[in-house]
Amino acid sequence: MNIYQKLQEARINIKNQELKKKGWNDYSKYAYYTPVQINEAVFIACREVKMLTKFDLLRNEFGLYGKLTLICLDDGSELSFELATNVPQIKATNTTQQMGGANTYTLRYINMNVFDISSDDLDPDNNVEDDNSSGKQLIYIQNLLDSSAIMPEDEENIRSQMERYTAEQAQRCIEYLKENQIPGVELPNPSKTDIKNHIKKITE
Repeated sequence: MNIYQKLQEARINIKNQELKKKGWNDYSKYAYYTPVQINEAVFIACREVKMLTKFDLLRNEFGLYGKLTLICLDDGSELSFELATNVPQIKATNTTQQMGGANTYTLRYINMNVFDISSDDLDPDNNVEDDNSSGKQLIYIQNLLDSSAIMPEDEENIRSQMERYTAEQAQRCIEYLKENQIPGVELPNPSKTDIKNHIKKITE
């Protein structure tokens, strides 16, 4: 088999594994594939077809991107894929830890893309009809996100959807974020300065 045939066989192998989503998004109430699940599924599938994967987190003039290279162990041929990415702003962590987060989640998404691992992680509230969220609510959500202790994928989901929230969805998001704040941040409507000072204090 050439490397394209091996990739197709690997995709079939993964679909036959019948993966069960082990991750859970508390805010939007949906299950998702964890990075560990995706990595294991890809490793098993590639081992079966004698193909090696190599992942690199790189930077060019446009910013950070992930590069996944598939290597055929029979003839050494290669096939590469790229995906633009960014460094997640994970609270109370240093730069090295944030880069680790970027590596983990970029690898997850590029593996899902290359190996055709589909996911129906849809926001169950997208069809709710209600008045649009107010600017005040969105500012409050932004402030709460800056001091939240939620998973990076949850934060990413909120940031990508918040501009389209209804007033009811925005209020539900506010309540969720208030329940998931970094320990010690007990402010009614924290400013970014308050949050940065608190994070500096607990990480020194």
